Amino acid sequence: MGEWQMIFLELIKKNAILYSILINGNFAQVDLRSQNVVAWSDRAIEIKNIRLGEHEFDSVMVVLYGSFISMEFRTADAKFFNDTKHYFGKDALVRSKKSYLMGNDVIEEEYKDLGTFKGLEGLASAMVRNSNLFGFTISLRFYGETAQAKSLSKPTYFLTGIEVAQEALHLFKPNEITLVPTFSPFDYAPRIEIVVRNSEHPVLKYVANKASLSYGNRLYEHGRIPRLDPFRVCGLTYVDQAGTDDDTLEVKSVLIVNLCASGQTSTDGNVGHISYEVLSPEVEFFQVGNRVLTKNELEASGLNLEGDYILEKTLFGKEAVDEFNNLDYAQGISVYKSKK
Repeated sequence: MGEWQMIFLELIKKNAILYSILINGNFAQVDLRSQNVVAWSDRAIEIKNIRLGEHEFDSVMVVLYGSFISMEFRTADAKFFNDTKHYFGKDALVRSKKSYLMGNDVIEEEYKDLGTFKGLEGLASAMVRNSNLFGFTISLRFYGETAQAKSLSKPTYFLTGIEVAQEALHLFKPNEITLVPTFSPFDYAPRIEIVVRNSEHPVLKYVANKASLSYGNRLYEHGRIPRLDPFRVCGLTYVDQAGTDDDTLEVKSVLIVNLCASGQTSTDGNVGHISYEVLSPEVEFFQVGNRVLTKNELEASGLNLEGDYILEKTLFGKEAVDEFNNLDYAQGISVYKSKK
């Protein structure tokens, strides 16, 4: 989790009403009789036609939860989605949700999960969404001082060293890949490399050539992967498509997701249960009683861990660094206590 220069947070701090809600954790400073305020409950209000500096929003929904305060800003302006680097200090991969019905409307949504950042008194998280029905929504959650960064952080996924959306997992059958986590002294969540057993797998070509993706009669730009059920995928086809643009020949690559026929699945396995093989990282350090030993020192010590000791916990990444104040322990440390 890094320190962001977050323009949007500074805009909120300059709005007296929203700032008072975040500081006090209640609506005491809000005029609930105002025409642009709708009180949905004693813990949820909607403020219509609100301004943050020079920026106008159709509304902001504020909900007071037990452990955090939620603010959702709604606007028709695409700039907050397209230029998240400017307004939020960082960018993220665009992800697409699987379409769903709301009444007679088909809802399609894409989003950027910007992760956690330092809020006013504790941690906060940000997500920016784009919906064909609701327009653009900026979703913020402000947590208290006791919120733990490790519980809010999320793993990142990589394919041949290139970051991909988590939804890329579902382009593979469970037996096609192995997930290899690695840990950093500065992050709670691991970096997970998706190792593909077949070096000619179509998804590898999709990533290498920044291809588009065709799924359910819709074409997605590279990096935008919808949620899908891998058991409903009966095949993947990677093709180079030749097309013309202003009489200039260009080659466009696309990964085509071939869906199974209705009622058919691509496997006889346990449909609906998706379990990928995860390679367990090797622990490099061991605390046995008051001693900390490396793996080689442990092997030379002659200690019988299984017979004489009980494993209390194993820590990786920043969680291990926080507890032991040693960057080396990010690679894993197991803590044992004597049975006696």
